[in-house]
Amino acid sequence: MKLVELFEHSSVNPFVGLVSAVDLKIKMIEAAGAGKPSSIFKSSLTGELNNLLKFITSGYKWTIPEPKLRSSFHRAIPSAVKQVEATIKDVEHGDLGAAKHELMSARKLLIKNSGLTFGDIE
Repeated sequence: MKLVELFEHSSVNPFVGLVSAVDLKIKMIEAAGAGKPSSIFKSSLTGELNNLLKFITSGYKWTIPEPKLRSSFHRAIPSAVKQVEATIKDVEHGDLGAAKHELMSARKLLIKNSGLTFGDIE
């Protein structure tokens, strides 16, 4: 999917943007797990996860005209925030396996609340 298409789809359903952002962070954690992550990489990954956290919490301010979609979106945000916060702690402790598991859980939660079908992460 091209970036332009992603923005078009995420403007229709905000879950698309969140799930895509979580997918990118999962890939980053997988890349970190492929080698021996240095303290610099952990710090960088923590910064990226903090940015993800800000992006997710900004969802409360998004304009979503459809009431049912807005309701399910706002209902999913607190759980996603908790899982990203847990992911940050796991990365800080060097447990990338647990960090990936937390993000995968956040992804599943967002997908469940979206009512959409997403493919697996490749």
